Order: sequence, then structure tokens, then C-alpha cells
Amino acid sequence: MSNNAGETPNQTSQPGYPAQGSAAADAIAKAQKNAHGTRRNVIIALIVVVVAIAVVGTIVFFVLNGSGNDSGQQEGQAPYKTEEEMQAESEREIATGMFNISIASDIEFENANSDGYAYIENVPNNPYNMRVVITEDETGDVLYESGVITPNHYIESIRLTKQLAAGEHNATATFTAVDPSTGEEAGQAAAALHLNIKS
Repeated sequence: MSNNAGETPNQTSQPGYPAQGSAAADAIAKAQKNAHGTRRNVIIALIVVVVAIAVVGTIVFFVLNGSGNDSGQQEGQAPYKTEEEMQAESEREIATGMFNISIASDIEFENANSDGYAYIENVPNNPYNMRVVITEDETGDVLYESGVITPNHYIESIRLTKQLAAGEHNATATFTAVDPSTGEEAGQAAAALHLNIKS
């Protein structure tokens, strides 16, 4: 039977299907939810990037500013020097691009597990930081490796990382100069050593 004139037909949905108005609202809500989720993901990604940059920047800062400094270095000059020798060293000028190295040429150890006085020194007026590696001449094995030694600092004693037999051993100390501003290597110099393991 038809509706009476002037009556508005009922707007009903077919069984199992949403009304058109409801579907549009759901689509808008879903789109807004997805957009919100996308913005949140972008923000999280940006935070991760910022944190990563901060971490890298911190690492670079510490590398360039001596976070790798040798924990055993002491301020000043090697204590075996006289006051006059220390004063002369402090006043000595070092030519641009040059650097001085200083280490005991004969280092004695009571045994393979004991410390020996090496007096590795980065003199006051050196323009570079220093790293030192001692290698055994016969095998090429690394016997000792320092951290960064800054100018006007020294390392008094060292312990070898390899147990050497009692007796005399020839070795070489290689000094690597490191630019304190850039962290780049500026050159190397070597010194011959005699290591004496007493027992």
C-alpha cells in the first residue's frame, strides 16, 4: 500500500548494510585516526633522529676533546728531571709542524707481570696529543698501548700486555701525534727500547 500524500517515506537500510550516512562518518573517522597515527609515527621518528644526532655529536665532542685520555697520565713533566731541566723544557720552542717525543730507552721489570718505569712524556710545548704503542721487534706483537697523552702530562710506569721471558728484549715505541682540534693524525716518530725482564 502506498504512503498517504504529504507523508515522508521511512529511510531504512537494507539488512546487513550500513546506511550511506553512517558509512561516510566511519570513513572520515578512520581517515582522521590514520592521520593521527601517521603524525604520531612521524613525531616518534623525528625524536629518534634527534636523539641519534645528539649521541653522535656527544661521541665526536668527547673524541675531539680527549675523552680517550689515558687514565694513568699525570700532569707535569717526568719526575726524574731536575728543576733546571724542567724549566728549560718549558721554555723551549717547538717549530710549527714538529713535535718532541720522550721515553726511557731502558725499561726494567721485576717480572713479566710487574710494572716498569717508562716515563712516557708529552712535553709542555708540544702542539699535539700523543698516543704510544710499544711493539716487540722480534715478533711485531703489541706489548703496550696508551690512551691519549695531552701536552704537559706523562705516564710514569707501564705494564706489558704480553708475558715476556726473563732477559733482554728489543722493542720500538711509536708515538702518533694527534691534532687536538680535529682528532686527525699529524705524524709519527719512533724510539728504540730495551726491555729487561729480571725474572
